[in-house]
Amino acid sequence: MIVKHFKQCSLEVIGTDHVQTGLPCQDKTAYASYDGARVIVLSDGAGSKKNSDLGADIATKTIAELLSKNFDEYYLLLENAPLKGSKLAKKLTHQVYQNLNKAASEQENLSIMEMSCTVLFVATKEDKYIQGHIGDGLIGELVTNEKGLEVRIRSYPENNGAPNITFFITDSDAVDHFRITSGTMPSNVKGFVLMSDGPEEVLYDPQKKTINQYIQNLFGMYKVNSFDLYKKTLERFLREQISQYSYDDLSMNFMYIEQESMGYYKDKGKDYVEHLKSKVNNGARVLQTSAYSFVIDDSFKEYDLNKEDKRKIMKLFNEYR
Repeated sequence: MIVKHFKQCSLEVIGTDHVQTGLPCQDKTAYASYDGARVIVLSDGAGSKKNSDLGADIATKTIAELLSKNFDEYYLLLENAPLKGSKLAKKLTHQVYQNLNKAASEQENLSIMEMSCTVLFVATKEDKYIQGHIGDGLIGELVTNEKGLEVRIRSYPENNGAPNITFFITDSDAVDHFRITSGTMPSNVKGFVLMSDGPEEVLYDPQKKTINQYIQNLFGMYKVNSFDLYKKTLERFLREQISQYSYDDLSMNFMYIEQESMGYYKDKGKDYVEHLKSKVNNGARVLQTSAYSFVIDDSFKEYDLNKEDKRKIMKLFNEYR
């Protein structure tokens, strides 16, 4: 019996430089799910702007909410728009700008340009995806191929003539640099990762345009650990390893598709099976896709739907105690 479900984890770690100067962490991450759509977002506030942490927080939350609740509309727009992502880029930048402007109007001596930040996101629904990126940082994907597992780069950092200069969603020409794509996601894609320029400068080789395959281990650690344990593992990785080579803020946002046999979940122990059961009990959609496979999807809240499929999977969970 096969069970498939989705896992997400993100973390922001304040950089050594910011600790020494008394600045807050200017990296922010967000996640949202709604009606089958899942969105991971990351934003890096401009280091030279005093309120960029607030800007990054507003940008991530705005983008996550918009994409999760309007995925179908936006995907159709991208399919039909002659200039591909430009129309959606205008929609997203406009709403972020509006929310930044609202924040600026409510606080004295706060301007939109002081909230400058980058934006990276991946949104998925069923086998479709929408991806967006303005500024530095990078977007990667975990794929299976003839060699096994590999992490590949989906979107590269864009710097404005120098490593420490980039583009922001608050720029007047932001739409021109907001790289938005969409399409059908190949079945061999098993996960996504977003990272700010802190981890990027350590894990990305700009000469070879390759990414350090250690990130594959980070996906693997998520596979064998609970959410809480994995978050601690990711924090140790950023604080104890990456921070040795980058003094910037460090943030990563992972989305992972886990698909394993019931025997695998049994071997991971009672606590892990109880974690899956809690998802079902808290209203996640359960869909039996074949005689031997189930999908647990907590982007839906369907307490009263698919009762028979839920009864079947709970029976299986109880048998594997």
